[in-house]
Amino acid sequence: MAKFSEIFNSTKPIIGVVHLLPLPGTPHYDPNVPFGNVIERAKRETKTLIENGFDGIVFANEGDRPYITQVGPEIIASYVRIVTEVLPNVTIPYGCGVLMDPIATFAIAKAIDAKFVRTYVNGTFTGTFGFHNFNPGSIFRYRKMIDADNIPMFCNFTAHAGVSFDSRPLEEIVDGVLPVIEPDAILVPGPRAGLPPNFNEVENLKNKFPAVPILITSGINTENVKEAMDICDGIIVGTSIKKDGVIWNEICPKRAEKFIKIAKDL
Repeated sequence: MAKFSEIFNSTKPIIGVVHLLPLPGTPHYDPNVPFGNVIERAKRETKTLIENGFDGIVFANEGDRPYITQVGPEIIASYVRIVTEVLPNVTIPYGCGVLMDPIATFAIAKAIDAKFVRTYVNGTFTGTFGFHNFNPGSIFRYRKMIDADNIPMFCNFTAHAGVSFDSRPLEEIVDGVLPVIEPDAILVPGPRAGLPPNFNEVENLKNKFPAVPILITSGINTENVKEAMDICDGIIVGTSIKKDGVIWNEICPKRAEKFIKIAKDL
C-alpha cells in the first residue's frame, strides 16, 4: 500500500468527484452554454470539496453519457482545457478518468500531472453502455510509450451498469489480475451510479487481500458511510453530495459538509 498511502494525507481517503458538464460532440452537449460556464462550475465544485475537507478529487466526464471506449480528440482537448483552468487552485491530490477510455485517461493524466487514474484496463463487459472490451497488453504498451507507467492506477474489475463475461467470483478475478495488472487500488462499484456494492463482498475481498487498497466507488451516503469506512480503504463519492442527490446536478456545499462531518466524526 506504499504508493497509495503516499498519495493522500489520510489513511482512508474520501475522494470527491468533479463531474464535468457534457463535452462537445456528445449527446447532451449544449452549444448554447458558454465554455467558460463549464469551467466555472468545475472550479466551484473543486472549491467546495477542498473547503469541506475532502482528501482528494477525481475529475470525470460523467456528462458525456452514454459512454464509448474510444473518445475523440475534441473530448481530450476539452477535458484538458477545463482541468488546466481549475488546477491553479487545487491543493489536494487529484486524479482523472475518461469514461470509458483508458487510453485517453492515461493521455490526459500525463498532460495534467494527475496523481492517479480511475479506469478499466482489462475485462469484457456488456450492459447499459453496450459491449466493451479492454486489452491490458495494448493499454500498458501505450502507457509505457508515453512514459506514464509511474501514474498510480485505481482499477475497476467488475461491470458497472452491466455484466462481465468473466463469470469467476470477484475474489478469483482479483487473485488472477494482481500479479499481472498490479493495480495500486481496486475499485468496487455498485450495480450503477448511486447504488452501493454488497458490503459483505467488499469485506471478504479486503480480508482476502489485506495489503491491497480497496475503494468503494458508488452508493455511499450519510446513512452508510460509517459502515463503509469500516470495511474498505477509502471512498469515492459523487451522487450523494449533489443537489437533491441527483448525479447531474452541481455539488451541494451543505451536503458535502454533512457527508465529511459524518465520515470523519467532525
